[in-house]
Amino acid sequence: MKTTKGHHLGLKAVSLMEMTIVILTILILIGIAVPSSRWVNGWQLGKKASEDLRAVYAAQRMFISDNPLANLNPYVAPPLPAPQTLSAAISPYLPPTYGGIMPTISPISGGALTINVSVSPPRVDQGGTRYDPSGRTNDGLWDVGEGEDFGGGTGGGTGGGTGGGTGGGTGGGT
Repeated sequence: MKTTKGHHLGLKAVSLMEMTIVILTILILIGIAVPSSRWVNGWQLGKKASEDLRAVYAAQRMFISDNPLANLNPYVAPPLPAPQTLSAAISPYLPPTYGGIMPTISPISGGALTINVSVSPPRVDQGGTRYDPSGRTNDGLWDVGEGEDFGGGTGGGTGGGTGGGTGGGTGGGT
């Protein structure tokens, strides 16, 4: 009767070369994933900025609707309520999720961003100039997006006449 020792149990070992190939493959996949996650993070920041700008844009339009004598640029407060900054005047019109506080926008890298509410639609500014790293001003990243009503002033909308209809603006609205 022949006995076998425990080291011959039919298990196959992994060679050093196979282990090296697996580790290199994992490192290559990580190398691809890290820059992609930075791009996704930038896209998420841009999308959040766009959502905040749309909320501010809606608040801006409601404010102008309630205060037709107000002028946006330069901001001239209507007789009532008491004079205040334009941002403070628009803040109460923001959706309840904002708690009446103007949203803050985070840049992709460094610097302070502000929401310029003296233009319609509002935009993100950095140091007094437009901030839009996406390179397009109507793509829905870092801006209000395409298809919004950018009108104002006189002109017919669906209601016709001077300032009539929804949106107004030269050439009509929606």
